[in-house]
Amino acid sequence: MAKKRSSTTKKSTEAIIEQAASVSFQNLGVEWKPKPDGSAELLVAYDGPLATRNEVIARAGTWREGSGPWAETRELPLRRQGTRWVGTIPVASGATVQAVEFVFRANDEWDNGGRAPLGYYEWNPRERRVEVR
Repeated sequence: MAKKRSSTTKKSTEAIIEQAASVSFQNLGVEWKPKPDGSAELLVAYDGPLATRNEVIARAGTWREGSGPWAETRELPLRRQGTRWVGTIPVASGATVQAVEFVFRANDEWDNGGRAPLGYYEWNPRERRVEVR
């Protein structure tokens, strides 16, 4: 289950940049790994409805301050690890990251968090949680 946002605790941006965060959400585990150069990696472990397929691709976008969702879009093949699929979504340094959006696909089948046709998973590094939008 996603972590709840605390309204009484406010962390500085510097603390967020330095700290890694790990969260589980339904059939998805994520780990946010910021780097000293301002870039980051979002590690994903997926065992959702497409996990039994022969190939799973993560389609991801980065929403930065001053832009909109789904900028810097890319597709990344995941690798099988036991019964789940794992991979890393790279996030280049640049303007502050508001969110990383992603969906999963296997050929013509999509897992968009159960919100067809245009839903998606969204990792928010400030709130350290995954939501389905």
